Amino acid sequence: MKKILTYNIEMLKVEVMVCVGVGFNEMQKFINKKAKKKVKELYENPDFKKDIEDLINEGNAGFVGMKNLKDINYYYVWLKSWEDTWYCLNILNHEIVHLRQAIFARGGVENETEFEAYFQETVFNGIRQALNKACTKNKKK
Repeated sequence: MKKILTYNIEMLKVEVMVCVGVGFNEMQKFINKKAKKKVKELYENPDFKKDIEDLINEGNAGFVGMKNLKDINYYYVWLKSWEDTWYCLNILNHEIVHLRQAIFARGGVENETEFEAYFQETVFNGIRQALNKACTKNKKK
C-alpha cells in the first residue's frame, strides 16, 4: 500500500506528514498540494531529495525527518509498509520515539517524563488509527 496523510499533534500544534511506501516524487506532489511555500522550496532542493532517496534506497523500514525553516518546523515519518501487525507497530513505535525526540529538543521539553509518555501514547495511537482508517478506505475502493 502507498499512502500519504497528515497527522496533527494538537497538544503542540505540530503537523506531521506520514508516508507509507512512497518515493520522493510522490512526497513532493503531496507537499505541492498541501504545504506552505517554505516547505515546497525545501522539496526543490537537490540535497534534500538525495537525502530522502538515500534513506529509502538503503532499505530502511522507517525513518523520521525534520527541518527547521525559520518559523516552520517540518516533520515527516516514512514507513516502508503498513499493516496492523506487531512488526509494523514496532517500527511505528520506534519512529515515534525519534519524532518525539526531535520535537521535544526543539521545544525544550526533553525532561518532562510524564508529558513524554503521554505524547508517545497519543501520537502512536493517533497515527496508527489514521493509517488503519486510510487502509480501510483503500480496500473498499
